Amino acid sequence: MFELTNMTTIQDILDLIDEPKEIDIDDLEILSSYSSMKTWTEEQFMASTSTQDYERIQKADCQYPILLISYGGQYCSVLDGHHRIMKAIITKLPSIKVKVVKLDGIPSKYHRFIRKLVRHIAGGNLFNRLIRHDVD
Repeated sequence: MFELTNMTTIQDILDLIDEPKEIDIDDLEILSSYSSMKTWTEEQFMASTSTQDYERIQKADCQYPILLISYGGQYCSVLDGHHRIMKAIITKLPSIKVKVVKLDGIPSKYHRFIRKLVRHIAGGNLFNRLIRHDVD
């Protein structure tokens, strides 16, 4: 019989995520890399992205929340939703829906999975730097 007791499931991860909430775009520190874009025209966005990316931005649906990582009460990285963020900026939305994965106190059985996810999406050793210990 196949045993699933040591596997991390999608539901396990979903249990670590807060309910969606609205956050003022100007108050979201993680968006600082997007701050210069707040004054851009749509033509500047078109010129700075590939046709494929620009089409994805246009099709992005801001009714769905972006997914952020937080640690110590601070937003650290965007896991999902870059195109929605850019669309919100282009369309001058005052706020955006977010869901937050809080890394504070995350059970050690999820460290390996979260580390791989963060490394894949955010790059580098963000998770290791945040947790400050080896998470093998």
